[in-house]
Amino acid sequence: MKVLFYSILLACSISSVIAQQVDVQYLNPKHYSTGVYKFIRIGTSSDYGAGLMLNESSADYGDGNDFSLFTYNDRDLTIKTGLGNFIVFPSSGGNMGVGMTNPISKLDVLENSGSDVVARFRTGEGRISIGAAGPSTANYTYGNYISSHNFDGTSYKDLGLKTAAGLPQFVFTTSGNMAVGISSPGTYRLAIKQSSSNSGYGLRILNAAQNRSAQLWVGTGGAVLDAEGGANLHLRTAGIDRIYIKNNGQIGMGTSATGSHKLAVEGSIGAREIKVESSGWSDFVFEKDYKLRPLEELESYVSEHQHLPEIPSEAEVTAHGINLGEMNAKLLQKIEELTLYLIEQNKEIRAHHEQNKSLEMRIKELEKQVSQIGSH
Repeated sequence: MKVLFYSILLACSISSVIAQQVDVQYLNPKHYSTGVYKFIRIGTSSDYGAGLMLNESSADYGDGNDFSLFTYNDRDLTIKTGLGNFIVFPSSGGNMGVGMTNPISKLDVLENSGSDVVARFRTGEGRISIGAAGPSTANYTYGNYISSHNFDGTSYKDLGLKTAAGLPQFVFTTSGNMAVGISSPGTYRLAIKQSSSNSGYGLRILNAAQNRSAQLWVGTGGAVLDAEGGANLHLRTAGIDRIYIKNNGQIGMGTSATGSHKLAVEGSIGAREIKVESSGWSDFVFEKDYKLRPLEELESYVSEHQHLPEIPSEAEVTAHGINLGEMNAKLLQKIEELTLYLIEQNKEIRAHHEQNKSLEMRIKELEKQVSQIGSH
């Protein structure tokens, strides 16, 4: 690993361990017995403390072309600045590695001791850990993750992600819930706050080709579920489509074959009340100029066609169904016609009754006259 900034520390390190100030431009220690690196140890011949090394070709120290600042045994290596900054400034294209000799990015960290925590960042209030879990780590079932704790790691804390000023745009709670655009999801697994009450500001799910989508948002008129890009809307239970809402507005329940109907239902419909709006009704039967078909003509029609006039036949109903509003009007028409027939029949019955009374009176009078003639 090329650690270029250690050259700045060389003079400071030497002056801290020798009893006199040395003012030199170059230090050229002898090669070690192997002839592959040069170093200066700080300490005694029996107790090495730390050292500086110019490694020329040994793979045991970096990648074989490095300058190293090292310690022995369990001593920490500390770099402390005053009011200045700690800066790593490679001259051209250099990377910094921690736990490795071949970093491939500006900062490359390797944890290879069995722990899943790769890096940890702290403030006085809490800490954030970055983990990369796998079969060789303690918690390999986690996968890669970011975790949030209090400062000493004794309890978990909510985690927020910010992409703009204000509250975090994403919040993950310790209970596993997620909030988007709002500080807390409450008891919901996912809570989303829109930035507007218009379409396009809620939840959007796109297909792989990104030419169709489903949107969910809450507008001023209520909640909206919208299928875009010419897509139909399917509502499923147990993996089976139950309701189809086509992009032309037709709805199928239990079927996708809606034909020309606005609503098609495969199965029965149960309802306490159904209201059918109609543009006309059958009261024209009671108008004075309505011509009621004579019963003899009606009898002839029924005998020939096996159904009432203006009423579809069984074959027509089987093939095309019926219009509920129209059929109710036709049935009412027949009831009203039947009422007129009954009224006419009642008039005829009353007329016959009056005629019978008159005949009975004449018969009684004739019987009386016959009786009188017989008595003489």
